[in-house]
Amino acid sequence: MFYRPMMLLFSMLILTACTSMPSPEGKPFAHMTFGHLSTVPLQVNEIIREPIAPDIYSIVPEGFTVPIDDLTAVYLDHRFKAIGGPEVLNVTIEQLGVTYDEKTSENAVAAFFNVAKIESYDIHLAMDLTLTNKESGAVRGRKFTVRRVINITEHASIADREKRQLEGVEAMFADVDQAVLDILQNQFGL
Repeated sequence: MFYRPMMLLFSMLILTACTSMPSPEGKPFAHMTFGHLSTVPLQVNEIIREPIAPDIYSIVPEGFTVPIDDLTAVYLDHRFKAIGGPEVLNVTIEQLGVTYDEKTSENAVAAFFNVAKIESYDIHLAMDLTLTNKESGAVRGRKFTVRRVINITEHASIADREKRQLEGVEAMFADVDQAVLDILQNQFGL
């Protein structure tokens, strides 16, 4: 008889511990607008950004929350401005995607027990920049690929995962910006 009320009390304590909600870790992260980058004037008549074809953009894993396809368009629209010239700049995204892989822990004991796995997101972007002179018919083009790998422990909170993904995408776009500026300024002379 004494055990029944104790079991009831014990089960109620366990259930209330399971139903308590943790406090949120923070506010949603800001959207990337590339507002910190100044607009680069290019001596071209027009900048044509080809839309991303559905077959180019690979399926993004469910756990990846950063919309890299939208960010690519925002980056190109904000960063470059045509100020007039004899040529047309055509920007084509040839490949854009995120692949997911689950890796075993680097710790031998954790790997043996199949715990502390690492979620790995491989972000890749391939871009083609083509400069066409309508008067002379000359065409110059350059292609480049940027890739970033983001590794996140499976024990990370949702907020920490989103933060790490956003930091990885920011780093990738810093690489994209460096590559595009090098091609436009040093190779195309714009």
